[in-house]
Amino acid sequence: LQLVALADIGAFVAALIERRERVFGKRFDFAGDELSGEEQAKILSQAIGRPIGYQEIPIAMARQQNEDAALMFEWFDSVGYDVDIPALHKEFQEVRWHSFADWARAFDWSMLDRSAA
Repeated sequence: LQLVALADIGAFVAALIERRERVFGKRFDFAGDELSGEEQAKILSQAIGRPIGYQEIPIAMARQQNEDAALMFEWFDSVGYDVDIPALHKEFQEVRWHSFADWARAFDWSMLDRSAA
């Protein structure tokens, strides 16, 4: 799954505004990282210091809970996002792109302790 940090969305928009005429009328897909669910769980486990498991839910089960979510998951499986992340990051070097691991390390996970209390 391709991901993008919220800070990167803002920085990317700012870069587009700075480039104005050079990008006017162009369409950009963008992403900061691409990881499997298992990889995301491993990174979160390291950042939080607790084990985080990943379990893929069959589409049929997702559909029982939420048809829109099932349609989204089907789209991810059949079409998905296909950003050339290295090329994008090379073209927009002024954006300090964050990997999922960067985001996870920087996030304030202390709220988990507060909500458990």
